Amino acid sequence: FVYIFVVFFAIGPGSVPWVILPEIFAQGARPAATSVAVVTNWMSNFAVGLIFPLLAVSESY
Repeated sequence: FVYIFVVFFAIGPGSVPWVILPEIFAQGARPAATSVAVVTNWMSNFAVGLIFPLLAVSESY
């Protein structure tokens, strides 16, 4: 189940910062906007990676 989730997340919302955001912003704002989006994506992934094991243990998953 986890592998299926990872595959569909990678083809769907996981690629948004790298594919869609550079097309939205003008040339001057593109590097800063893409940087913010990518950092936000990585920090969110890091937070989920830290929090999920704690939730899994507390729910006796």
